[in-house]
Amino acid sequence: MNKFTLAFALGTGLTLSLASPPVTAAPIINELATPSISAADFSKIFAPIDNAPAMQSSFQLYNASNPVTGTLQSQVFKGATGSVADGLYAYAYQVSVTPNTTDPKGAPVHLDGTSFIFNGTPIQANLLTGNVNDPKYSAYEVTGSPVGGIKAPAGTELVKPDALTWQADKFGTDAMGNTLYTGTLRANFLNTDKTNAPPLYSGQDSATFVVLSKEPFKQNYVNVTSNTPQTGTMTSVYSANGVVISPSPIPEPTTILAWAGMAGAVALVRCVRKGRTAIA
Repeated sequence: MNKFTLAFALGTGLTLSLASPPVTAAPIINELATPSISAADFSKIFAPIDNAPAMQSSFQLYNASNPVTGTLQSQVFKGATGSVADGLYAYAYQVSVTPNTTDPKGAPVHLDGTSFIFNGTPIQANLLTGNVNDPKYSAYEVTGSPVGGIKAPAGTELVKPDALTWQADKFGTDAMGNTLYTGTLRANFLNTDKTNAPPLYSGQDSATFVVLSKEPFKQNYVNVTSNTPQTGTMTSVYSANGVVISPSPIPEPTTILAWAGMAGAVALVRCVRKGRTAIA
């Protein structure tokens, strides 16, 4: 390729790259597994916080026969000192759709899912065995009796969200050049792509699920999704209101220390191997 052809190709490529619109980074969506933990075991390591009592916030769907179409309960718990949950907050949620609530045609109303701002990276911890070598999770389903001040649902069959996800979106950098993120927590009951899970219908209740974070709380508004829009008073829940330090759930400090120890051991072995001299 001669110099003119090469220069022409480079110029064309540069022109096209400048003319192309900037590519927006795709959001990082993390699906949070929710293994079961009993209410009794949960209450051994988490306690309610005085300034964050259980909150019940209703929602209304447009043209629903009952203005209190459903209720979303939330509460914040703090991990006990010295326990596997030390330093963690547990954000608990439970959703119910009011029985005998219909649309103008007489069909039962339904809830597809909820989403709201959750500005705190979920933290992975093992609440089940405490063994550092066992799997760790950043979300759990609480089974058995209710926890804290969350009221027991009216129904007996509790529906687990088909997918609980936490999304991180980059929005800038701080003075040190560190990437800044904002977080969104979603609980989807409807899934038409993979599991064909149905929505949460009138008279049904969700299981109580919790998300772990180190960040303090505030009240945030909830986006309720259905086949009709939400109307009336906005629905509120407790959610994390701190710093999103990672776009994906991160392990608890003890796990990080364990990883550091293994990395140090590997480095030591490599140094020893390099220091050996071959024997003729």
